[in-house]
Formats: sequence, structure tokens, C-alpha cells
Amino acid sequence: MARRAGIPRGEARRWIDQGRIRVRGRIIRVQSRGLPAGTPVEILPEEAEVEEAPAGGPPVEILHLDPWVVVVSKPSGLLSGPSRRGGICLQGILPEILAAAGERHRRVWLVHRLDYGTSGVLVLARRKTAAGRLGQAFAEGRTRKLYLALCAGRLEEAREVDRPIRKRPAAPPEIHPAGRPARTRLEPLAATDQASLILARPRTGRTHQIRLHLAHLGHPILGDAAHGGPLRLPGGTEECRRLLLHAMELTLPHPRTGEALRVEAPVPAEMLRAARRLGLADGLP
Repeated sequence: MARRAGIPRGEARRWIDQGRIRVRGRIIRVQSRGLPAGTPVEILPEEAEVEEAPAGGPPVEILHLDPWVVVVSKPSGLLSGPSRRGGICLQGILPEILAAAGERHRRVWLVHRLDYGTSGVLVLARRKTAAGRLGQAFAEGRTRKLYLALCAGRLEEAREVDRPIRKRPAAPPEIHPAGRPARTRLEPLAATDQASLILARPRTGRTHQIRLHLAHLGHPILGDAAHGGPLRLPGGTEECRRLLLHAMELTLPHPRTGEALRVEAPVPAEMLRAARRLGLADGLP
């Protein structure tokens, strides 16, 4: 782990003790464990210790609320929905958040997901009929999603990436000819020789799509250990304490009226801080 992350061995031992090392999808804490060559190993950001997350979970902001849908800003370090490994998830804690907001109807249906480390706009249905209509809109590509990413290296010009993605058991997804079609438009908003601020427009909705497509171009997202992203900000010693990917905007047809519902999530403080330190803040929308 020390060689992989470019850190001292003592720090690698601390990461293992903290539960930040995942092998084949499972967290391990045995420092002397030997692994066969080719074993998938993931290094999680420091706040990604699901088992030890605080009981209330990270704070969740409601961006839009009506009798049919609730749209929230999901923080990094929170699961979207239930996981086989357990842990706090947004779908599980949202009824309590709605109750605190004075809502009597608190049941919600998850209709799409954001990765554990990704922050930003997430929509949930408040009625079963709404869940069906929203799910169909996502499946048919009648939604528009915009993401911000901070990635390694200089992306010189806009690129349209068309590479299929397949899921793997107990391992992160990968680009593979046998995978499902996946297309992403990637536009640099600002860049230096060390890093780039990217506006990503996914045309499809595959798991880890933006992360894989940027890594395919040789520009992995900062903090994305699963796909080769640096775990420190380029040019310094500061750790990337999260995956620097943010779902900034989502537009979709409202399940009741059919009219376009457009919701934005503010750029989180940790991404703003990283963009400033990398000299990329002027490119932020």
C-alpha cells in the first residue's frame, strides 16, 4: 500500500487500521495479509469508513420539495441506498429529515444513485407512481446531468468519450468491449500542467462512468483510488480527503406535470478549496 499510494509505511499501516483498504469489495485490517497478483485493492478516502460513520450521517440539504419528489444535495461519504455491507444511506435517513421539516408523508423511493464519494444532486420519488415515471425518464435518457470534476494533468480540449463499461463482482466497474454502451462529453473549464477542472456531460448513466472515462484519457479524478487517481493534491502534500466529483445540476421531467425540473447543488467547500489551491477556481461556474 505504501508503494501504491506513495506514502510512508507507517502511514500505510494507519490507513489499514482505519479501515481504508478494501480488497475485493471488503475492508481488511490485517497488515500482514498476502495477496495474489492482480487482486483488486481500493484505497478509500479518510471519511469513507462506512462502519464507523456517525449515527446521523453527513448533513443533507433539501434543494426541492413537493408532494411528488424530493431533491437533495448528497454529501460525499454517504451511500445513496442500502448496501450489502451495511452502513448509513441517504434513503434510510431521509424520512427523519422530512419529519424534521414538518412533512407527514415521509416514504421515499430511490430512482437513481450517486457513488459513495460523489456529492451533489440526487432525486427521490415520494409516490410509487412518481418513482415509475422518474425511473422511465432516466432509462430513456430524458434527463440532463452536469458534473464538475478535478482531475490530474492538463486536458487540452473537449473530448467525447465512447467506451463501454461492464460491472464486475466484488470489484470496481471497468471499460470492456463486452460492457454496456457509455458516452460522456468532457469539457475543460480551466487547466494547469498539474490538474484540470472539468465539466462532464454523461449521455448515459453507467456506474463510475465519468471516473472511468477520465481515467481512460489519462486524467483520473483526484481522490479516485479505484481508478488510479492521486490521493494528494498535485504539487503539494495535502491529501485528497474525498473523491473530487460533484453532481452540479440535474434537469428532468416532473412526474406530475411533465415540465422540466432543473435543480442545482452548490459546489461543496472541499472542492472549492481544492480548486483554489490548484489555481483553477476562476473556471468554476
